[in-house]
Amino acid sequence: MSTFDVRNTVDNEVTRIQFADPTAGCGCSLVKDSEGDVTLVDYEDDWASNIATKQDAENLIKALQKAIELGWFD
Repeated sequence: MSTFDVRNTVDNEVTRIQFADPTAGCGCSLVKDSEGDVTLVDYEDDWASNIATKQDAENLIKALQKAIELGWFD
């Protein structure tokens, strides 16, 4: 399985996209399984949330953009 880290691009088949650092205790990834389902998982796979549709993914992007706009992150 190849992992794509948005901070360091690799040119392979991608089945996992990492976007947070696990060494900080809150690493998260998007994982695409063999059936094509996309799931948001934490670094230790303690929890997961399915992103069922393209619309859900687009809405997640909008929600994150709004949280940034509202100053929810340092």
